Amino acid sequence: MSSEKVVIKPIFKRNPFIKTPDEVAELFGFPTSIRSQIKVIAATFGEAVTVSDRSLDNLSGKGLSERKAEEVLAPMQTILDRLNLDLDNLIPTGTSTNDLKTLWRAAIKSLVAGIELAGEDASFLQPLIAFLDRRCLEYEPQREWISYHRGMEESKLLSKIVEFYRPVIDKTALSAEQQNLVIRTFAKSTLAENFEIAQDEMEAMGLFTQDFNLSLFAALDLVAINWKHLNQEGTKQHDSFFGKILAADGKCYFGKLISFIKEDTGISYRELAQRLPIQQESTETGRTLLEVQIERLKEWRKGKTKPSFATLDKFCSNFAFEDQLLLFIYCLICQALDRQLAKYQGDEKRMLKEIYSADNYLTYYLKEKETAV
Repeated sequence: MSSEKVVIKPIFKRNPFIKTPDEVAELFGFPTSIRSQIKVIAATFGEAVTVSDRSLDNLSGKGLSERKAEEVLAPMQTILDRLNLDLDNLIPTGTSTNDLKTLWRAAIKSLVAGIELAGEDASFLQPLIAFLDRRCLEYEPQREWISYHRGMEESKLLSKIVEFYRPVIDKTALSAEQQNLVIRTFAKSTLAENFEIAQDEMEAMGLFTQDFNLSLFAALDLVAINWKHLNQEGTKQHDSFFGKILAADGKCYFGKLISFIKEDTGISYRELAQRLPIQQESTETGRTLLEVQIERLKEWRKGKTKPSFATLDKFCSNFAFEDQLLLFIYCLICQALDRQLAKYQGDEKRMLKEIYSADNYLTYYLKEKETAV
């Protein structure tokens, strides 16, 4: 058996044009450490993790022997067997971390297999698959550039940043003028460590850095609509739900979602509050369960309380079956936006709100709708 250490780390590239599966997990607030990923996936499929946290951490740190790594990854192998997937076929030995096409196809195949194992039709995922396949194909010139310049000093790489982004800039939803502003800004960055950036350049760069997210959200919007059409009774057609959420009133994006749910279902906030899961100890202050639920819903609408994934899952399960996955998707998106917004102040925060407005989002939704085949 080989004496080399086995090391598995989350993959972060920080390329605004395309995110890795780990970066998308991070965007939506899912755990990205190897320890957490193994535990969460194992728990989802009812598999036990019998090794210590130290061993799990060593897998992504100093490494483990091949024998110990096999023991640590045993629950994952069992799950792959249940899904009828072969790791060597999913991610062949020697796959580069820059081969995002292979990494994303492995992630999608695993997701589809999990849905089908649960007895569901996975065809509703097609808009997401189409978007990721297209973006991975558009990323190829960047992957080739990385391969060609492997080993070059970081300072020299930064001087060639325009070369890196020029092949993909026209694959975004930015206008021709905005594309030119982005390239001009990158060119400025190669000439001086400290440089001035004009307002229009800043706005174009803001759109560029959010282009993947907006496109991803549009693809997920179409996934949610497909799920609704697949599971609803009758033949009623729906258009972008997320566009309506962005246009709704709210102090935060999650608050906008709650407003949308109220308007779309026609129920009152009081009735909506009754669907919130509340732990027993929350009612031990003398307040009734409904009083606690109403107060918690107000906190959700104002962004003062961020519900956990488990709480969101229970909340969404109190709606009709055809709405449960749909609502969970929008919960994840809105929480992701609120986390992003919390990182900024002043003009940057205002600009981000404009980027994630209903009017701007429509461009991305229509583009993904046209290409979701």
